[in-house]
Amino acid sequence: MLICGIGGFVFTFISKLAFAAVGENITINIRTDLYGNVLQKHMGWHDNSENASGILSAILASDI
Repeated sequence: MLICGIGGFVFTFISKLAFAAVGENITINIRTDLYGNVLQKHMGWHDNSENASGILSAILASDI
């Protein structure tokens, strides 16, 4: 019974650790794609008031 309890703890810990690692990789990839797309926009796109840097940073942070 003790071995099953320890085994369950180890497997639960490993699964949570793996889930965190996958989530971190997905988040990094999404942020990289979003920031890359913003940087590739035409210069005039950034002049629009709804595309100001502070607003875009807030939107990207809340989306992720």
